[in-house]
Amino acid sequence: MFASAQPNVQPSVMVVPFKTSDQTFKDIIENDRARRIAIAKVDEYFLARDFRTINFLQHLNSVNEDQILESKNQQTLEQQIAENTNADVIVYIDAGYKNYRANDGQQVYVVNMTLTAIDVQSAQTLSAAEGESKVGSFDDPEFYMKSAIDAIGDNFLNRLNKQFGDIVKNGRPMKLSITISPSSTVDLFTEIGEDYDVLMDVLEEYFKKTAFNNYMRCPIKVQSKYECDDFRIPLKDPDNPQMNYTASDYYRELRKFLRKEFQLFSKPTIIGSNLRVTICGTEKCQ
Repeated sequence: MFASAQPNVQPSVMVVPFKTSDQTFKDIIENDRARRIAIAKVDEYFLARDFRTINFLQHLNSVNEDQILESKNQQTLEQQIAENTNADVIVYIDAGYKNYRANDGQQVYVVNMTLTAIDVQSAQTLSAAEGESKVGSFDDPEFYMKSAIDAIGDNFLNRLNKQFGDIVKNGRPMKLSITISPSSTVDLFTEIGEDYDVLMDVLEEYFKKTAFNNYMRCPIKVQSKYECDDFRIPLKDPDNPQMNYTASDYYRELRKFLRKEFQLFSKPTIIGSNLRVTICGTEKCQ
């Protein structure tokens, strides 16, 4: 179903400040000028290399942080931000602007910077780098932030492009789990269809045809569960190359297949690129 003819895609990027559990993005943006400058300088670095960037501040404003923090929703703000962005990659930045007395007694300034690139869908780490700026005697956070990104940016970007290129070529990894509802009269060893194949064999044949480049690794195959710890789907929707292809897209086609061919009902649980499907049998899922 999915061949390797994916476009040569450069990832879209959103630069996000690293925060601890007792911090909010709002506090960081409003009260930490150095961190705001760091985000801007890393954005500039990607823009200068023709990457499409998603503005984090604008994106944050579209997600009501206070409402999320006050709600009982188990999703963290980070999960909400990731799920509601159309960026391919989130680059987390942790940058500290420091000053201290050198051995000669002179006041000096420096930036320590850490960058981590995460694939939005799979949460796979694509690149990471850590380094520091030049040390100087003048107080200018913009200069030192730019110096830090210049020091580590090229190696970071080379690894990012290599890892993202592997996703374009070989597909985005997805975890796929099929389980049987306790109320179902059908399990994975039940014969279905005109050829008397068992459901497990039918699913395996379907997965082989629909896995990107036919790549799948499925170590668990028992009567009530079929699990793939690495199932590849395309990066982009073959019918709409401007849009990412997601676990939700894959489930939609799987649901139609089960319903049309075998009159089986199912329901999904989808978290990022983790797709868990419960087959409920010939009766609608509760």
